Amino acid sequence: MPGLSFAESLSPDWSSARFSRALDALRFDERYVRRTHLQQDGRWLATVAYPEYPVQIIETRHFWMCLDGYLYGLPASQQRRTLTRLATLAFDGDYHPLRDTLTQLDGAFVAFLFHKQTKAWAVINDGLGRLPLYHWTAPDAFYLSRDFRLFTHVPSPPAPDRLGMAQQLMLSYPLGQRTLLDGVKRLPPCTLVRPRPVARPQIIPLHVHDFGGCAHANKSLQENAQALADRFETSCTTRARHASTCVVALSGGLDSRAVALGLQRAAHPFETIT
Repeated sequence: MPGLSFAESLSPDWSSARFSRALDALRFDERYVRRTHLQQDGRWLATVAYPEYPVQIIETRHFWMCLDGYLYGLPASQQRRTLTRLATLAFDGDYHPLRDTLTQLDGAFVAFLFHKQTKAWAVINDGLGRLPLYHWTAPDAFYLSRDFRLFTHVPSPPAPDRLGMAQQLMLSYPLGQRTLLDGVKRLPPCTLVRPRPVARPQIIPLHVHDFGGCAHANKSLQENAQALADRFETSCTTRARHASTCVVALSGGLDSRAVALGLQRAAHPFETIT
């Protein structure tokens, strides 16, 4: 899967050459290119992706930021201000405003944040965790990657997780944060990752979704259905505007049909492919 990968050395024995080879192993075909964005003080941030994959480097006076994915509905200038606010809140430890900002954003993204003065780093993802992101603390390094395959190529890779494999065979996916490898976990939605001196980084969930709530129980079924339809239509068109040509992949399921109907209702032009 294209996207960013990050490693921070926790031991002088960590091999950056082995990590470099692990990154090269993530190239799916000849179109995929590895780009190193940060390499200093035992830290390495790189992306492995095809040319069209959305990765932005945004730099301000205080912060260096790498955005993997999209913030929808925001012009470039506002994206810059939004990421700067997220970085400021993350490094100040002001988690309640950070949570509120993340949960209000419409996006599918992972952001790597670097404070120029303190050399501290942080990682945040969107409120729904739309882009899979995995992490593992090995004896010699902390790894974080959008591509799960990275962990099978790093030095001394983790052993298989037998329970995760059993869940995959039974349910077609491991439950919760568990994966097919022991100790490798998927980052929850709306989560902040911060390093700690001489310890594994902090994984700080900023918000846990409560799908059992009934905040709109006072409204009629028709009102709630209409509100949901309006939000779905807006979501479809917001994402479609990011491409010069909007293509809907007809997989045979209900999801693709619903997206096609949403775009049709919004009168947004699109093509279909099977």
